[in-house]
Amino acid sequence: MGRARAGLAGWTIAGVIALVGCEAVLGTGSLGDRSAGEDSGSDSTTTDGSSDGSGSSSGSSSGSSSGSSSGSSSGSDGGSSSGGDSGAHDSGAIADASNPDATTLCDGGLVDLKTDPDNCGSCGHVCAGSGLSHVIATCAAGICGTGCATGWGDCEPDAGQGCTFSLGGDPSNCGACGNVCGNANTTKAPTCSSTGQCVFSCAAGTTHCSASDATGCETTIETDPSNCGECGFACGGTVTCTGYVCRLTAGAETISNRQGINTLLTDGTELYWANDPGGGPPFAVRGVDKDGTNLHSVTPSGDPNGPGTTGGPSLALDQNDFYYFADTYGSAMYRLNKLGSQDAQQISFHAVGASANAVLTDGNATVAATNVYFTQTTNGGGVYRVPVGGATTATNIWGGADCTTLLLQGTTMYFGTGQNTILAFDVTQTMPTVKNFASFSTYPPNGMASDGTSLYVIDGDGNLYAINLTTQNKTTLASGGVNPGAVVTDGVYVYVAGANNLYRVPIIGGGGAFSSYLYVSYTQLPNTSGIAGVVVDANAIYFANYADVYKVHK
Repeated sequence: MGRARAGLAGWTIAGVIALVGCEAVLGTGSLGDRSAGEDSGSDSTTTDGSSDGSGSSSGSSSGSSSGSSSGSSSGSDGGSSSGGDSGAHDSGAIADASNPDATTLCDGGLVDLKTDPDNCGSCGHVCAGSGLSHVIATCAAGICGTGCATGWGDCEPDAGQGCTFSLGGDPSNCGACGNVCGNANTTKAPTCSSTGQCVFSCAAGTTHCSASDATGCETTIETDPSNCGECGFACGGTVTCTGYVCRLTAGAETISNRQGINTLLTDGTELYWANDPGGGPPFAVRGVDKDGTNLHSVTPSGDPNGPGTTGGPSLALDQNDFYYFADTYGSAMYRLNKLGSQDAQQISFHAVGASANAVLTDGNATVAATNVYFTQTTNGGGVYRVPVGGATTATNIWGGADCTTLLLQGTTMYFGTGQNTILAFDVTQTMPTVKNFASFSTYPPNGMASDGTSLYVIDGDGNLYAINLTTQNKTTLASGGVNPGAVVTDGVYVYVAGANNLYRVPIIGGGGAFSSYLYVSYTQLPNTSGIAGVVVDANAIYFANYADVYKVHK
């Protein structure tokens, strides 16, 4: 055997380490306890390991001493004559689809004379092994050699014993000769799996993200802004990582009797909310880029018509503007240009003297709205509509009970009522017909989201349901008394802000208690006020806790 060391022949294991390490952190528990005591698996290969695992490197070196001369003479004498005879077939050749280089006809099949140990250099030239432990015959560039069998390595080439080291199970030669599983920040000695992967038990707040197994649990995912909460999740800009989450606003917002950030919106690039960094009303519409840069007020300085404060201001948007009520009793609705180029303009006066609850448009971040809808929870309740161009008074769509949340799916508007029902109407109708969609045994629904297939609803008892939009069949996804501040979905999970925490509930495979789906606990955050608004995109979850805006990996 030559000096080259052999790895796990035929394995493709480089580059997976970061993913494996992060899986151990994610799990299904909360971010705060995902790394403590969990095993972090790695299947990375060092530079030595990749060269060790190549059959040509190992075969070429040992082939020159043990198989090269034999291969030469056999290949030129026996191989060519034998190959010429055995390969002489006019039809019936079988191609090997997995090897496009197999172009030589030998005994009825197409082979690659450069790599086939049974036809090495010429048809019928069979390479012989050395007879040493776990050593197999190889063929590289049409020359016979020897190499290590899968899972074995020649880690002491000078000993002349063959491939005697098992590369599965030895933390000093894990997956490749000399690939050591490091023990930095581990709670117990690392092990090597039977498939040649380092397995780490990482201390709380750490995991293994490096391409080198020797570094152990080298990454502090609790505070590392380049690996915040999981390997490779970067906060961006100068944003800090604290408690496994990125703190986008870094304490720039203040709490005003828990009536600060409540509604969180996005136009795809920026996040928006209503609050006042000065600590009191009138509030301003505020924004920040998703990487934590460009924290600013959309509301012009000195504008007296900022969002109202009752219960935390409700806020809606469309392609061009924000919409909100500007006083405590929800009597005056205003429109504010997203560029903040002028003071907010009043578009309606709602004279019922009742508190407005939800506000929603029939547009979105890329489509201009035609109407703004809102609910009220006192003085008889109801759902109202105001055209974005303005109207003297709002049009009553439905009345008769206090109304809670609003959700637009397609052209259908859903809303919850104090009669423990969800009702729906078509927003394209001038005077819509309101129909019953779903009923609950106790208490009205408090939060809704939809992925186009189902409506995801939390009722007043704190149970999360999936209700099919076509059949109205209801399935329980989570239970346990969570009072939600927001409900959103990405079609795979339902994210719920409730009981001061953030929960992530799987749409398929759910059905357990809310406590089993805890994703972020308010105790992880610098300011321990409860979690409120939630927004989700393809890469991250964004949430507010009345005082700050955060980003966390999905």
